[in-house]
Amino acid sequence: MIRRLACQSWNLSGPIRQRASGLGDKWQAARKMDPPRPIPPHLLGAQPLVRRRATPQQLAPRLLSWASELDESTLLQAQMIARSPVVDGHVALMPDAHLGVGATIGTVLPTRSAIIPSAV
Repeated sequence: MIRRLACQSWNLSGPIRQRASGLGDKWQAARKMDPPRPIPPHLLGAQPLVRRRATPQQLAPRLLSWASELDESTLLQAQMIARSPVVDGHVALMPDAHLGVGATIGTVLPTRSAIIPSAV
């Protein structure tokens, strides 16, 4: 019964069909219009976005930091990891680096033939 009602609802006749066909012309005209363009930022009063490339600071021989603020315990832990013989290359501290259990959280450290489960 539901299916039959759905099919019957598409049967338009008389004044309903005339109103629907009049909307069709307007609908076609609206579809042919160009999409709206974004408003340029300078017209909205916004300052232009200046992208700065972050440059790392070398804190130790094999330790680079992109963090603007580090506490001393995080720095000591990262230096200890950088001195590890399994680290291949340099240890990188990301801007969100902080003290962790076993390894500094927010570090990137490449290793040679080793997996460090506590490194996040």
